[in-house]
Amino acid sequence: MQKGDRNPSNIGKAIILPASFTGSKRYMTQYFKDSLEICRTLGHPSLFLTMTTNTKWPEIQHMLKHMPGVDVADAPDVVARDFKMKVDQLIDMIKKKNCFGRCVGVMHVIKFQKHGLPHTHILIWLHPDDRPKTIEQIDKMVSAEIPDPEIDPVGYNAVSNYMIHGPCGSDYTKSPCMVKERLLIYLPGEKHVSFKAGDVLEDVCDKAISKKTKLEAWFDANQTFPNARNYSYSEFPNKFTWHPRPGIWKERKRGEVIGRLSEVHSSRKKGSRSFEDLKTVNGHIHETFKEACAALSLLQNDNQWHEAIVENSHTSLPLQLRAMFVNILAYIPISDPLRLWEVNWQCMSNDILIIRRHMLNDPHLYLSDEDLKNYALAEIEKLFNDIGKSLKDYATMPFPSEVYFSNAVNRLLQEETSYDKEELEILHEKNHGMLNPEQKNVYDSIIQNVYNKVVVFSMYMEVEDAARHFCGRHYVIAIVQKEILCFMLPHVE
Repeated sequence: MQKGDRNPSNIGKAIILPASFTGSKRYMTQYFKDSLEICRTLGHPSLFLTMTTNTKWPEIQHMLKHMPGVDVADAPDVVARDFKMKVDQLIDMIKKKNCFGRCVGVMHVIKFQKHGLPHTHILIWLHPDDRPKTIEQIDKMVSAEIPDPEIDPVGYNAVSNYMIHGPCGSDYTKSPCMVKERLLIYLPGEKHVSFKAGDVLEDVCDKAISKKTKLEAWFDANQTFPNARNYSYSEFPNKFTWHPRPGIWKERKRGEVIGRLSEVHSSRKKGSRSFEDLKTVNGHIHETFKEACAALSLLQNDNQWHEAIVENSHTSLPLQLRAMFVNILAYIPISDPLRLWEVNWQCMSNDILIIRRHMLNDPHLYLSDEDLKNYALAEIEKLFNDIGKSLKDYATMPFPSEVYFSNAVNRLLQEETSYDKEELEILHEKNHGMLNPEQKNVYDSIIQNVYNKVVVFSMYMEVEDAARHFCGRHYVIAIVQKEILCFMLPHVE
């Protein structure tokens, strides 16, 4: 729009499979997050139930009679359909017929065993009053033994033929008995907007501004309903219902649902009325949402990774520690990468000075802490590049300038810009008191021009000795004869 392009069709078309498309990435992500939220809300499940396909089910055998020469392994569609009907029937018995007691939640996952038969794992949440609490109640539901063939031949045949199998796993989660309210979140200025090809972008923007999202409507509800301020955003659907057309929340009259925030696990902030209010903790407005989360103790603790680096620093080389640092940042969700670097940078750069001295063949080379950090960061960036990442992927991490990546070193520049400032300051104080009046005059003139940012200047004085002065943060080369020409080279920091 800023370039005058008002046709959205010129932007291109992205194909995104929605959450309603079974098996898509968004579908899997949505149900995975729903399952976590159900566990967080309802607690641990009461029962765990498994069910495996039986190829001798009469429905399957009946269909195979109409397919001459076809084995069960050649008819996966028949097996899958029959299994799906059996699963639906079992869940109906659990939810509606209360075969185990009053059911408040069900989740199940379907997978295919190595030999191709469908298999399901089911988690069941019972009403607190119906949960088994005694040994006798549990024994009525669960039998963890093979029945005696003489006492219970039917049970023995069923268990021995159909209930002995290998270990089970899970591929995806579902919760069909629970009504979910998916709550979107976004940063200020990043509101989700959808439009169709041919729409005028100005109209799209106007519509986005006028139409309230669930988050914006939550802000408004906290201003309108005093009772609403007692609930966080994730708790809000328990007491309020969302009406999409007017874009408002209304108090819930009956029933309960579980709210789940996209991209975050839960929210503790209650009664927020704006984005700025979300960043306010104990009366202090933080600059970022991350800082506000840290103040609320919502961020994970990085102490174990600090301890890991410190522990390994006693037995590992700096190169190995840098590789460890890269692996931690690349594969572990660290809450504060910058602090991990600032606290541990020294053990990761202990070899830098030795390497640079060897490269320059200068055993007296001095590098400041800033130089050591940047050379170490350059080595870390090279390690990141090997795995297709970069320090730039981490917003808070510093990035060294190009000069620290170059192997071709200007030795003169390195020597003139690598010196011990503290040692030179002591030498300066010692020699300054030994200056005669004429030398003092030259010194004062040089310092004045230095602070006035004069790059090249000439002076004349009647002296017979050569003079060299190291002054503060700048290095002056003076060739003294009857006429002295001074060249000032600013120190490169």
